[in-house]
Amino acid sequence: MAQPSGSKSNVDYIPTDNLFAYTFLNREVNRRFDPSDDKVLFHEPVTLQDLTLARLRDDCLRVAKSLSQLVAWVPAKDDFGVPGAIVGPVVMIHLPNCCAFPVIFLGGLAAKCTMNLVSPVQSPKELAHVMSLVQPDVIFTQPGEAGEGILKKTFPLLSKDSVSPKIFTVEAAQYPTPSPPPHHLSSSNWLSLLDQDTSFRVEPMSAYEQAYRVACILWSSGTTGKSKGVMHSHRALVTSGSYWQKPSKEYSNNEVWIGLPPFYHIMGLETIMLLAPLYGAKVVVMRKFELETYLRLISKHRATYLNVAPPLALALAKTPLLDEPWCDLSSIRAVGCGAAPLGPDIIREFYRRTGIRILEGYGLSETGCFTYIPDQASPWEVVEKRIGYAGCVMDDVDVEVRDGTGKALPSGEPGEIMVRSNLQMMGYVRNPKATKEAFSKDGFVHTGDIGMINKERFVKIVDRIKDVIKYNGFQVSPVELDAVIGAMPSVLDVGTTSVYSDKHASELPIAYVVPRSAELIAAVKRGDKNSPGLKVFAEEVFNMVGEQCAYYKLLRGGIVLCDAVTKSPTGKILRRSLKHIKGIHIPYQNQPGMKAKL
Repeated sequence: MAQPSGSKSNVDYIPTDNLFAYTFLNREVNRRFDPSDDKVLFHEPVTLQDLTLARLRDDCLRVAKSLSQLVAWVPAKDDFGVPGAIVGPVVMIHLPNCCAFPVIFLGGLAAKCTMNLVSPVQSPKELAHVMSLVQPDVIFTQPGEAGEGILKKTFPLLSKDSVSPKIFTVEAAQYPTPSPPPHHLSSSNWLSLLDQDTSFRVEPMSAYEQAYRVACILWSSGTTGKSKGVMHSHRALVTSGSYWQKPSKEYSNNEVWIGLPPFYHIMGLETIMLLAPLYGAKVVVMRKFELETYLRLISKHRATYLNVAPPLALALAKTPLLDEPWCDLSSIRAVGCGAAPLGPDIIREFYRRTGIRILEGYGLSETGCFTYIPDQASPWEVVEKRIGYAGCVMDDVDVEVRDGTGKALPSGEPGEIMVRSNLQMMGYVRNPKATKEAFSKDGFVHTGDIGMINKERFVKIVDRIKDVIKYNGFQVSPVELDAVIGAMPSVLDVGTTSVYSDKHASELPIAYVVPRSAELIAAVKRGDKNSPGLKVFAEEVFNMVGEQCAYYKLLRGGIVLCDAVTKSPTGKILRRSLKHIKGIHIPYQNQPGMKAKL
């Protein structure tokens, strides 16, 4: 396990606590806010029920007591392929965002379980891959086809000697319930775990245990193959909470956030779910994205700050719903965007329409969220100068930009961004080869991102190393092409990748484009290749790239007109999967009148 050493990332102010104890019991340590017990932290808009800090803390203790009794029989685990790692009984949360999620997560950590967080939209095959690696002892899932049904299809794909887990069902909108929980509950209903007192004692942790005990496992999106289990210690999660106290001057004790980013993803986990109890923020829980519902929740609850991924930022910039009389975004201080780079024209368009700044942040499942967005209330002139930068690196995080030989590059020169801090992962589950490749010899994590850092420690992401298209020796950024095409008013969405050409002996850029026009999308769905509107639209896209980009970036692989671009649940374009999209291919034709930049 690569632990930071010999760097400023070894800070002595990080409390050596179990994450639950840091969150609820040692509230005098390194805190800017001290929310009261009656502060509402999570709100369920379907039932209008509120989860207060006191209820969250007490129900976590009830869950911890029940789980500790339930898993007492579980044999000691191995290190999951990461030397020194301490793995507890594995509890898998297979749920969408809901008020029960933080209760189960923090309650499990209080009981020293290892929490395995998985997307509820994974296929049985994908879920079987995860379960075969971690062998969960307890599973929390939804009743019906969305949860139990997926598990039923998954179990036959596992080996016969796999652990038979105890399964609890969670009705996403059922909690919070009146306290105490209803009588006559099924033993498989997770609410039965709340039938306990709050006398559970959370055991103290030494600094060593905090650094090596696995708190949770997140799963990479699998954009470069099968998903990898990213192991995080209690120290990493406590460090995240401590680091986020420093830039909290931008926040008040009356924050309202929309809980749309998945809690099983690093952004939703670290910057929403786990920050809410520390800041006393109210999180309005949202399970499934629907743009009008999202905007209505913002307007009704007077949201103060939004965390979004690029597809949502694009949708917000272009939707006509912003002009509806009921749509009121005046309470929003700023919008934070992460998970992938965002085109500058989208940021400018959203500001033009709303007067609200979109500010980019940066982090990976492997590194944690390690940049923050200072001066959220800065004038637009200041913000506009920083468009393209993904936030400022936190003080106690080491970041270097290195070339292909591992040599550190000076400020302003592009190379691979390398990160080292107490936020970073311990390693990948049962994948020592990938773990070794993820770390440099001096403990920095390879992000796989090409970028640069300026003298003020602002980071700019240029591209992903593995996404770069190589055309006749030139490097072509799909992110840049996405930004150029996505800025067109007639384009709803776009994803760019490459196709290999034997004729040219090279990769060729190809764009998968979703038209904004409902008429054109209908033609795409019909497979109407002869629709004149499609050809005109494609020519507009070809011409835009030709006018805005160098000649070697032209869409020589053509354009595929489609009705949706393949993305992960967190909004990342799955570039390796774009080739599977069925649409109408418009081949590239070198037009004499089209001039490209040199």
